Amino acid sequence: MRYQAADAGAARFCRGEGVFFSDGVVYICCTSGGHQNVGQVFKLTLGRGDFGDELELFAESPGAGVLDMPDNICLAPWGDLLLAEDGSGENFVRGITPEGRIYELARNAKSSSEFAGICTSPSGDNHFRQYAARRLDPRHHRPAQRARDAAPAISARRAAPARI
Repeated sequence: MRYQAADAGAARFCRGEGVFFSDGVVYICCTSGGHQNVGQVFKLTLGRGDFGDELELFAESPGAGVLDMPDNICLAPWGDLLLAEDGSGENFVRGITPEGRIYELARNAKSSSEFAGICTSPSGDNHFRQYAARRLDPRHHRPAQRARDAAPAISARRAAPARI
């Protein structure tokens, strides 16, 4: 069925993990979508009145060095999308401008674990994210990362409106 739908022109969402709604627009983050299988973001503008819904490919990563498997997503008050990566190497919080330009906002300098639960304060003055703890250590059957160490150390790569 999915192959028939794709052949008929349906959009394909691969590992859709992040969704954000604002002002009649739904952003959908496809973690392993795109030609390189490292991430896409779709934008669904909901129809109003006599206009139907419109789905467009908003951004697609050309490679893991630009955007590496984004999954958590939110819209910042200044208009950029913020995405938390769940890639295989270093993980970043990246921004995408309304024009589609992708930039680095923060890097997880503590480990290769992903950022999660990304959001901003309504004013945009503060940026919040969670830190995904490491998997269990099979040698000791306990978390390899202790809760008190869970706050990430991040480094800003670009001046941005949010305080990190």
